[in-house]
Amino acid sequence: MVKDADKLTFGQHLKVVTPHAIKGILKYPPGRWMTNARLTHYQGLLLDAPRIIFAKPTALNPATLLPTPDLRAPLNDCQEIMAEVTQVRPHLQDTALPNSELVWYTDGSSFIIDGVRKAGAAVVDQGGHIIWSASLSPGTSVQKAELIALAEALERAEGRRVTVYTDSRYAFGTVYVHCAIYWERGFVTAEGKALHNLPEVRRLLMAVQMPRAVAVVHIPGHQSAQTPEAEGNRRADEAAKAAAVASSALALTLPTPELPRLPPRPDYTPEDLRWIQNHHCPESDQQGWHRDTEGRLILPHS
Repeated sequence: MVKDADKLTFGQHLKVVTPHAIKGILKYPPGRWMTNARLTHYQGLLLDAPRIIFAKPTALNPATLLPTPDLRAPLNDCQEIMAEVTQVRPHLQDTALPNSELVWYTDGSSFIIDGVRKAGAAVVDQGGHIIWSASLSPGTSVQKAELIALAEALERAEGRRVTVYTDSRYAFGTVYVHCAIYWERGFVTAEGKALHNLPEVRRLLMAVQMPRAVAVVHIPGHQSAQTPEAEGNRRADEAAKAAAVASSALALTLPTPELPRLPPRPDYTPEDLRWIQNHHCPESDQQGWHRDTEGRLILPHS
């Protein structure tokens, strides 16, 4: 509507009358169902103050005239509805919780050493103490490592009030943007293909339900500032890298056992030959081996 109106007003001031809190919806991060590019497009188009002004309608809403038991107008909170539809759990916050029982920092690392991709993940507390760290299987991507670290932190905070900091936009976006969409679609892409890192996404979706109250906060990574958040992120990054290069249990690959070799000629007993004759098996080959009607080799009983 605004695009069509601009064709008539030639960019002059425009008043949009709507009962919905459009500005609040577009400024309400991060539990949203649209991509960053689309959101930026709408923000640039509609939040062009003071040229575009939003106003509430002054006409009487006919819905308020409907008889209700308590004679009150129906409530319609756009932000509350958006939160219920798009968030994976109620009261999920992207800012630190007040009076958090736990404040943790997570990070994942993946890099190549001597042609082998090493990966690790870690969770540390405010004091830099390692809550959990692990060396992941070779070939693990950094996105997968970040999901594992965040899910581990949320699982360990079951029943507690926890604020978890991560520098991964992928893990942060999975919690706040993509998980609800994946859940609705059945964990497939828009084209119907399987998701990347599907087991880790499912685990994260279950883990975020475990804390009593939870905030997943995104912070910039690899910062030199002396803030508690930057320091905690550096400690988590160091722990993840150390876990990646730590010695891990190697998977032992055993060779496939070979089948026993058959003798050049079979050693059929008289009972074996009577069984073969009773079952009308074809004649033997040049080496004397018999086969059944489906071509399978008949072995001696003993």
